[in-house]
Amino acid sequence: MGAPSSWPHRRSDGSPGDFPAVAFAVCLDCGVDIDGWRERLLPVRNGTLAVTERGELALDVEREGACPECGSGSAEIRVEARRQLCS
Repeated sequence: MGAPSSWPHRRSDGSPGDFPAVAFAVCLDCGVDIDGWRERLLPVRNGTLAVTERGELALDVEREGACPECGSGSAEIRVEARRQLCS
């Protein structure tokens, strides 16, 4: 059972925030955000829970060619509250 949708998100300084939670993936070798990560990494057959530098949970995934930038097979799927930038 997941967390109730009414739980507030927290900013990196620990104060309550209302930023939307977004799912994304990063390469563990070069650090680039992986575009099209769902197509590249899902379904996850084997993953390891990890803690990000912000203290949030993530899932480390090994998949050949996960990163389109450097070709690495190591990626991390994260779900974090992120401020949406207006363009």
